[in-house]
Amino acid sequence: MSLSPISTTKMSSKGQVVIPEEIRDYLELENGSKFIVMTVDDSIILKKIQPIAEDNFLVLLKPHS
Repeated sequence: MSLSPISTTKMSSKGQVVIPEEIRDYLELENGSKFIVMTVDDSIILKKIQPIAEDNFLVLLKPHS
């Protein structure tokens, strides 16, 4: 596990939270990146998720014999 940059942010009145630029750069996040959001005790965890590759998706659609 590598140590990431540490930064602070705040929540807007609409519940939106800005991910600081140094964190976005470190994780190579782009506009439209998707996350799973969960809580553990008093912590909020955002886990970046990757869309499934088309080839892998097509394998899932094939009937298995």
